[in-house]
Amino acid sequence: MVCDQKSRIVFTWALLSSVLVLSCQIAFADSTVLTVSGMVASSTVDGVQLGAGDYTSQSLLAAGSAAGTVTADGVTGIPLWSLLGGDSAGNSDVVTSTPSGDNGKNAILRSYVMATSVTGIQSIVSLGEIDPFFVGTASVPAFIALGADGRPELVFPGANASGRNVVDLESVQVLAAPALPTGDGGVSTSLALTGNVLHPGNYTLADLQALPSINETVSGDTYTGIPLWTLLNTTSSNVLTGYVLAGGTDGYEVLYSLAELDPALGAPQDLVPYTDTQGQFPSDGLARIIIPGDNHAGRYVSNLDFLEVVSTPEPGTAFLVIASLAAIFIRRRPTAISDVHSTGKR
Repeated sequence: MVCDQKSRIVFTWALLSSVLVLSCQIAFADSTVLTVSGMVASSTVDGVQLGAGDYTSQSLLAAGSAAGTVTADGVTGIPLWSLLGGDSAGNSDVVTSTPSGDNGKNAILRSYVMATSVTGIQSIVSLGEIDPFFVGTASVPAFIALGADGRPELVFPGANASGRNVVDLESVQVLAAPALPTGDGGVSTSLALTGNVLHPGNYTLADLQALPSINETVSGDTYTGIPLWTLLNTTSSNVLTGYVLAGGTDGYEVLYSLAELDPALGAPQDLVPYTDTQGQFPSDGLARIIIPGDNHAGRYVSNLDFLEVVSTPEPGTAFLVIASLAAIFIRRRPTAISDVHSTGKR
C-alpha cells in the first residue's frame, strides 16, 4: 500500500503548509483592528467614530481623545461604555431599540458584551456593570487600552479583577438574553434556581433561612440573607463566559456576568436577603437581590422569582483544529515511513 502511504505523506505536508500559512496570516494580520458589532449603533463625537465599526490603534486613540479616557493600574484607555457610544451620565442609547412586544423596562440590563481575543479567549461584561447610570462610582469600569505591543486589550481595574482581562482583543459584540413577558407582579413565594448550579430547585423561605446567612448594611438598612455567589454555587467550568439571569414576578430582568459576582475576581459581597431592619419584607417578596455600590438600585431585583446560570459556548479556532490534526499525522508519520522502508508494504 505504498500509494496509500505516499498519499498520507502528501496530505500531511499539505496540512502542515496550511498550518504555516494560517500562522503567518495570524502573525502578520493587522491585529490592532478591533471590531465592535451586535446590538449597538454607530455614532460620532466631534467627527470621531464610536459604536459599531472597525477600529485601528489610531482610531482607538482618536476615540479616547474625543470621548475621554481613564487610567488604572498604570494603564490608560477609553472606557468600554464610551467606545460603545455611551456618555458619562449613561443617557445614550448604546443598545439598539428593544424589539416590539419585548419587555422594555430597563431593557439594557439584560444585555452584555462578549469580548473575544484573536485566539478565541472570551470574557463577558454585563452592560449594567459599565453603564454609569447603574454601576457604582467607587471603581473605574472596564476599559480598552493599547498594550505595549500596540494591540488592544480589555482591562478590568481593581484588586484581583485582572483575571478578567483580554489581551490581543479582536472583537466586542453586544448581545442580549431573551426578554421576559411582562408579569402580573405580586409577592414572590418561591425562588427557582436553575442552570449550571450545584443545587437546582425551588426554594421556599424556610429553605433560604436554613442556609448559612450573613448581615450586610447598605444605605442604612441592615439586610440578612445569603451571599449571592454562595447561593448560586455554580458548576460552570469558566466563569468568564457565563452569566446569571435574575427575574422578578413583574418580568423585571437583570443579567450579571458570573465574573462580576465572583469574590475571587474582586467582587463585593452581593446578597440575596429575605429580611431587613427597615421592614421592606415581605412586600419585597420572598427575597431580593442587593448589589452594594450600584447607583439608583437599578440592578436590585425585588420579588425575586428565578435565578438562572447560563454558560455561553466557547468558540473553537480553525488554527487549533488544524494544528491538532497535524500533530496526529506527525506522530504517525515516522512509524509508517519506517514500515514502508523495511517491508515495502503496510
